[in-house]
Amino acid sequence: METSYKCYCSEGFEGQYCQTVIEDALKCLYQNGHCEQFCDGSAEHRTRFCTDGYKLGEDGRSCVAQVEFPCGQVPPEELVPDQSSVGQTRLVGGRQCPPGDCPLQVLVQLNGESHCGGVLVNSQWVVTAAHCIHGNNSGQNLTVVTGFILRGSGAMLTSVCVLRLTLGVLLLQLIAAHQVFLDGDSARQLLSRRRRANSFLEEMKQGNMERECLEERCDWEEAREIFENADKTNEFWAIYVDGDACLSVPCAHNGVCKDGIGSYTCYCKDGYQGFNCEIVIPELCENKNGGCEHFCNLASGNVQCSCANGYFLGPDDKSCDSNDVFKCGAVVTENVRTVFRYDRNESMVMENISISDLMKNISDGDLMKNISDGDFLSDNSDFLPENSDFLLEDAVFEETLYSQMASMTRIVNGEDCPPGECPWQALLLNEDDRGFCGGTILNEYIILTAAHCMNASRYIYVRLGEFDVLVDHGNEARHEVETIITHQRYKPDTYNNDIALMKLATPIKFSRFILPACIPEQEFAEKVLMREPDGMVSGFGRTGEGRQPSTILQRLSMPYVNRLTCKESTQLRISTNMFCAGYDTLAKDSCQGDSGGPHVTRYGNTYFITGIVSWGEGCARKGKYGVYTQVSKYIRWINSGMQQLMPKEKSGRRRKRHRGPARRLLL
Repeated sequence: METSYKCYCSEGFEGQYCQTVIEDALKCLYQNGHCEQFCDGSAEHRTRFCTDGYKLGEDGRSCVAQVEFPCGQVPPEELVPDQSSVGQTRLVGGRQCPPGDCPLQVLVQLNGESHCGGVLVNSQWVVTAAHCIHGNNSGQNLTVVTGFILRGSGAMLTSVCVLRLTLGVLLLQLIAAHQVFLDGDSARQLLSRRRRANSFLEEMKQGNMERECLEERCDWEEAREIFENADKTNEFWAIYVDGDACLSVPCAHNGVCKDGIGSYTCYCKDGYQGFNCEIVIPELCENKNGGCEHFCNLASGNVQCSCANGYFLGPDDKSCDSNDVFKCGAVVTENVRTVFRYDRNESMVMENISISDLMKNISDGDLMKNISDGDFLSDNSDFLPENSDFLLEDAVFEETLYSQMASMTRIVNGEDCPPGECPWQALLLNEDDRGFCGGTILNEYIILTAAHCMNASRYIYVRLGEFDVLVDHGNEARHEVETIITHQRYKPDTYNNDIALMKLATPIKFSRFILPACIPEQEFAEKVLMREPDGMVSGFGRTGEGRQPSTILQRLSMPYVNRLTCKESTQLRISTNMFCAGYDTLAKDSCQGDSGGPHVTRYGNTYFITGIVSWGEGCARKGKYGVYTQVSKYIRWINSGMQQLMPKEKSGRRRKRHRGPARRLLL
């Protein structure tokens, strides 16, 4: 009997059997290919090598010195005097360098006095700053001291024979009575510009390109007299000496070629590297999500993009397209539309309209204030005379809203969420049609909510597309909940695993006012979405601690809060399945009645569900934050629950309508 299995690789490995080391695929891009010195990844396989004076070790990575004093190495430590007795040097905050710890350091002296520092690059050359010439072009008054520790102590003095100025760096050629140094005659051959015989006569003539460099063979000095500019001369000279190496267009991926003497240099575009810009730098998922619009994963060392349910990869293999008019996470709006803003009158005119009819769509009984003599008197009374009839007259303002712009705006102070701008919002109602919690639409049957909301009523109904519970705009839909799955490890005392799924008895008919939020992949949620500045919460909850619930759907931008700050803000337990969002001092927060509602995060033009409103200490208290169930920790659980709840019947027969309380399960 055949068996199948799937290997889940540890970090750093990939492949069907986890046999491929990712660092091998990335060549030198990953930790310099583990090379101690140089790594070349331009060929099919990376090459490691070492600088002069070293050779590659047996492990193929380390570099072993082959000379007594290799460059860049500090000799073994020797006993040195106690440095506590040595005063500070000119370097602010520096300490005395013990003998042998700074072997590359030299002292450049002018007329026997300290003048500049320098670096010994080999037995012949010292590198120092160009301004150290200070008008002494002959170098006759400059000396270099090596092995220098304290002024006045024994050190080796070497006379300077030649000066060489290159790109703002002064190279000093040394002469010393030692076999490793060049003699004076040899050193003078290293001068970059030589004086020519009879040059005083030629200087009286203006340089001429045709006469000096085309009819005859000119040298660099003659070319410089023509251009009278070192940079322009170098550009000409690089082509004149050995031809233009850039004519063959050696730089790949639109790299810019600059010719040089005996070589050329490629200046690579972003995303490429290598001598010829031939290496494509992988857009790893940690770098701008690998350029993916939705999900990013690594496959064989390369970025592989994928999309949320209902989307497919575009032609560029990065963008996500959809043929569905009503796709998840999208705000489907017209460019311009009219949004209603309400300013309800405080006066009531008694008519033949029953209170029960008026309150049909009210989300909570305490929304209505006690009415006496036509005025609002009490915020706490739920009682109205059953035979009292009245007409509520509202002042309705119509405002032209550019909805696409509104959806881009970062909401800080909270505002009414216009119809269609929070289309995944669900309002949970009990058997008395009173709202008690929120939820998030995931697909045509499934609503995501908080586990602690599931004990509020035996019968649960869901209101979708709601904007104002007092007014029916014709965009709303009402569904009965058929089955509930609550997390089997939900802890009512700590709110840990505060998550539940509800399956509706009838499918949702999507419109631009009723749409699902997209379900993210776990890694995408935690490494991309939750690193965004903020997410958005919405609901019909109370507008403040001790206040009445809102009758109009509200939305609020909530900044993500650092986990350490979150845990330090409360004495209650913040589990790894929770996160905090909100403001430290601003009175902005989710509140009672918002529980179970959506916390969504926008990436690009798509909204993904990232949290469930769970609990908090009061509402918008100073130094306190809202606590949310972290959806990324439950992606597998959500997918498993949805698979269990979704109807299996594929026939065209009409399903029997659900009657009675919701069936309750644990998962």
